[in-house]
Amino acid sequence: MLHSSGAAAISKVRAMYGKRLSPKDWENLLACSTIKEAAAYLKNNTAYQDVLSKVSSETIHRHELERFLQERLVQESFKLSHYDVSGSWNASHFILANLEIDQILSAVIRVISHEDDHYFHEPNRYLDAMSRLDQRSLDKADTFAEILEAIEETPYYEILNPFSFESEKQEDYTRMERELQVYAYRRMYEYIDQNASKNAQKALRQLFDEMIDLTNYSRIFRMKKYFGTSNVEIRYRLFPFGNINKERMQEMIAAESEVQLTEIMKQTRTGKRVLKIEHQTIDELAATVRHQLCRRNILYSEESSVVMLSYIFLLQAELNGLIHVIEGVRYGMPKAEIRRLLQLYDFV
Repeated sequence: MLHSSGAAAISKVRAMYGKRLSPKDWENLLACSTIKEAAAYLKNNTAYQDVLSKVSSETIHRHELERFLQERLVQESFKLSHYDVSGSWNASHFILANLEIDQILSAVIRVISHEDDHYFHEPNRYLDAMSRLDQRSLDKADTFAEILEAIEETPYYEILNPFSFESEKQEDYTRMERELQVYAYRRMYEYIDQNASKNAQKALRQLFDEMIDLTNYSRIFRMKKYFGTSNVEIRYRLFPFGNINKERMQEMIAAESEVQLTEIMKQTRTGKRVLKIEHQTIDELAATVRHQLCRRNILYSEESSVVMLSYIFLLQAELNGLIHVIEGVRYGMPKAEIRRLLQLYDFV
């Protein structure tokens, strides 16, 4: 069991949270006109200096900068894993699993799209030390067989091996994505049930249940509005977790319009709480809801597992914000649009 009185872990996490980017930092980053300027600012003025210390901000390019920034997320997850005394799959493993899954899916997309040339990444140093994933082989994989070989020593091999790798349909990618993500969520729910106190279980379940409810709602909305997906296929692509019961979920799947779908969602526990929050898209709503919950948890929770996971999610949101800035600078996006994306997390 995790010790709810894990004062050392909570103090450590809150000190780490104190190193987050400030509103002034975000304003300075928004003022940058090049990738080099953004990299130099992060290197010289923020906690990202640790992962950027040996990098030349004069020669760094977008992909490389994003990779180094992601390393800090892995680095911080690794630090916190030492504070989880459950001895089992834990909150930091969930974050690492998602990073591994992202790498696998990127390789799958590359093979499906027949990309002959692509940018080769140096392995994530911290992930390389913690994972059985062969990042080098995965990044170079040109066939599905090579992808399988690169993940042979991981739990993902058994998940993807049953798929027909002779097929290159988009629907196969979607099914692979869903199965890999279900694995990560299932392990996290097992962790919650087996190693968290009752108070921690309640807080963690709210965090994950609402996140999954909104993801399922978003998937139904998109598949109906943009792809005309059959109800049978929609049902298969949803996550089997969350607050919404089977009967209500079936009503949502059978909804004949986006308006009807939203009205049904409003009747659910999650819908009643979050749909009143101002938002432009469902994805933006999900990001806002999770950020608000995590910020409340890190400030007020006395459960170390809740504080740790909330911190990692907040750091992940910070990374997303930085990528918005970097991408915006790279492609000349209007500053007002970048600012709007940052406002989802109250960064500016």
